[in-house]
Amino acid sequence: MQGRRLLRRLLTGRWFYWRPWSLRLRNLHRDELADGLRRLGHVLRLRRLEPAIRRLSPHQALALYTIPVLGLLPVKLTAVWLIGQGHALLGLAIILLAKLLGTSVVAWLFGLTRDALLQVPWFSTLYQWFLQFRQRIYYRLALTRAWITFRALLQTWRTRRRQAWSRLAKKLAERWQHLRK
Repeated sequence: MQGRRLLRRLLTGRWFYWRPWSLRLRNLHRDELADGLRRLGHVLRLRRLEPAIRRLSPHQALALYTIPVLGLLPVKLTAVWLIGQGHALLGLAIILLAKLLGTSVVAWLFGLTRDALLQVPWFSTLYQWFLQFRQRIYYRLALTRAWITFRALLQTWRTRRRQAWSRLAKKLAERWQHLRK
């Protein structure tokens, strides 16, 4: 009985909302990161790999996810070593950049391999369970005053960012026209 009460308290306590916040923030930026990686892939001509990745079998697609994990492991270990050597800010910056890169690569790969991955029964079951669980948590989170305030601030920030870029583009166009005369 004590265990159930503790579990209920853990799952409904205030701290439990921090995980959905981090997931939500991650999801807000995951699409932007994947788009950025797509653009970078276009520049680096990685687009040629996309048809081959889409044709992978379900188990090959699962195995493909080991590449970002194994590729970033030495980078993260180096960052931890740097932190141990007293370069905490550099190590933290490397870890954050590795996290951004890893999230971008995984989002890009998942977009290409989703259909193949969903053919694996256990993956499909876990994926559906995760989507339902995430939806319930997000629903509860969306009702909080903090989330409503955060969304309003985020919308304001995005609007101001668009306006700033627009003003900058206008100024650059004016200067370009001035230089051409």
